[in-house]
Amino acid sequence: MTTHSSSPSLRASIRSGLELAAIAIGLGAFALNAWICFCLFPVHAWNDVRLRASYLIADGIPLYPGLKQGLITTWMYGPAHPLMFLPVTFFRDLQSAYMAAGALNILQFVLGLAFVCFFWPSQSERRSPARSMLALGISLLFIPNIFLTVLQADNVSLICGLLSITCLVRDLTKPTAATLWGAAFFGVSAAFAKLHGTAVIAGEVLWLFLFYKPQKLAPFLIRSAICTFAWCLLTISISASPAASWDHIIRLPSQLPWADNIAERLHDLRAELLLMVVLPGLVITILYRLKAISRLGALPIIVWLASLPLGVLSALKTGGSSNSLHGVYYLLPLLFIELGATPAPPHRQSVMRALNAIILLGLGTFHFIAAAKFMPCAPMMLRADQAVHLAHIHRNAIWLPWRPLATFMATGNHYHDEDGLYVRQVTGLYPSESHARAKLPPRWSLTAIEVPGMIWYVAPAMQPTQGEPDRWGGWQIYSFAPAEHK
Repeated sequence: MTTHSSSPSLRASIRSGLELAAIAIGLGAFALNAWICFCLFPVHAWNDVRLRASYLIADGIPLYPGLKQGLITTWMYGPAHPLMFLPVTFFRDLQSAYMAAGALNILQFVLGLAFVCFFWPSQSERRSPARSMLALGISLLFIPNIFLTVLQADNVSLICGLLSITCLVRDLTKPTAATLWGAAFFGVSAAFAKLHGTAVIAGEVLWLFLFYKPQKLAPFLIRSAICTFAWCLLTISISASPAASWDHIIRLPSQLPWADNIAERLHDLRAELLLMVVLPGLVITILYRLKAISRLGALPIIVWLASLPLGVLSALKTGGSSNSLHGVYYLLPLLFIELGATPAPPHRQSVMRALNAIILLGLGTFHFIAAAKFMPCAPMMLRADQAVHLAHIHRNAIWLPWRPLATFMATGNHYHDEDGLYVRQVTGLYPSESHARAKLPPRWSLTAIEVPGMIWYVAPAMQPTQGEPDRWGGWQIYSFAPAEHK
């Protein structure tokens, strides 16, 4: 009799111990992984060209100057990302700016996913903090390192989309004055971070239409319309004109050409398409056949499905990659929160919690092993320091087409970046010669390109070929007489 009565208590103790161990290992692994990504942040030139957008806004320079004047930059997305990183512009030295931006990039995922995991409504009386922590640990370790290491408009769009979905289901279960406004604001913000984010509002509208009465849909649409109008006004305020906003956010992306070989691009993305499209579809089909998807769980599925057409098409265009398929991460609430929150027999809930703990233990162990192979002691600032040094000693003469923020920190000058020029070239909207020269160093006679590093070969084409470049550190430096450049 004593043994029989103690069995449930023993099983509960074992499960609790397993969950605590999984949470400790999972969050510890994420902390190590986040540190590695933080240290690698300064290495990526993409972070320099994208963070520069926030400094343009802070200094009153139009983020969207139009296609015939002003700076030519990489930024052809909505303003939500550079506005979110506006606090970083408090720092006016490159090292501090990189560290602040790298930390903020990681923090947005931690706080955003924590909000989802702790505030997604449970259909039982209460959800234990351990269950939420398990879901948080798994979700954090599922986010690809490229999201944590490189600034992308996708990052802000994804987090805003997850916040919107959570606010909407919260409003339909435990409504407050802020939940419906939060759903509308974050849903619209996802679209104003990147056009792919329009799938969030589209999916939410479809979900409300299918599962709830029209009176639930109308208030959401009204709030979304108000938020859209506010975002439009804000976008115009940091643009040279409303037409300039349209040219940069809509016209440029829409005119990007298809990849040269669609079949080859599909082959290159075969693993990503399998993991981010086919596999989730199979899992959802199985859950649907098992009747394990509730009305709340249907929302992230519909949003994911709404994101697929634009995501897949974007991946097949010039510059497209698997980050266009980030809509799959909207399924995180369904897989690790909603399934464990639906009413079920105690043994099924125990199995779900044990399964989540085992998944987190596996992911955590994998990340610990990966971290042991490469563990930097400090942020890797060598390239950044070299870029500032080059810009300082060759003031007004050197162009660093992939380190425009470093140039600005060293000299106070803003020049074109090569990615912006490349986009203009492939879209057929290349600037006039006078426009291209207007925002280059006034005594341009040097071009510095990182090796290895990003290069679209637009910058070298704008200067005469002059034999082999000089090598300095990790840089190739081309030199020519100022009067000779094209």
